[in-house]
Amino acid sequence: MIIFRGKFNADMLKQFNKHAMKKVMLPFIILAAVFLSVSVRKFVDDNAVLGVSGLIVAVAWILLGVAIANPNKKKASKNMPLISDETDVEYQFDYETFKIVQRKGCDYCAEVTAKYCTLLRIEESATCFFLYSGKNSAHVVCKGDLVEGSLDDLRDIFARNFGSKFVSKNRWSHLK
Repeated sequence: MIIFRGKFNADMLKQFNKHAMKKVMLPFIILAAVFLSVSVRKFVDDNAVLGVSGLIVAVAWILLGVAIANPNKKKASKNMPLISDETDVEYQFDYETFKIVQRKGCDYCAEVTAKYCTLLRIEESATCFFLYSGKNSAHVVCKGDLVEGSLDDLRDIFARNFGSKFVSKNRWSHLK
C-alpha cells in the first residue's frame, strides 16, 4: 500500500482551477478573435453594418464564455466550504482501489474508497499527481506527502490500471 498524508493545499487547487478555466475560455477567445478579424475586414471593405455586427458577436461571444466560466468557478468554491489549508488529507493506493480521507477537526470527515475506473485519467508533474475525477476537476496528491511505499510502485499501479491514460507531463511545472 502507498500512503500520502498532508494538508489540503488550497493554493495548488486555485492554480489548478485557474488553469482549468483557461481551458474552458480558450475556444471562446479563438472564435471571438475570428469574429473580430472578420469585422475589421468588413470595416476596411466599407461595409460598416457587417463590421459592427461582427464586433457585437465577438463581444457577446466573450461575455458568454465569461458567463459559463465564472459560475463553474463559484460552484467549485461553494462545494467545499469546510475544506481549507487546515484540512488533513490522506490518500491510500493499492492495486485495485484508492481511498481518500479528509478531516478538519471534529467538524468534517469525508472518506471515499473507489476503483481506479472511476477516474478519467492521471497526470504526473515534478511535484504532484493529478487524479482527474472530471474533465476539469482533480485531486492533487503532492509527492512530498509520501509516508509509506514508493513513487515507483505507485507509477506501476497507475500504469497497470490506466495504460495510456497515465501521463507524465511537464505542463504542470509552473505548479509548485
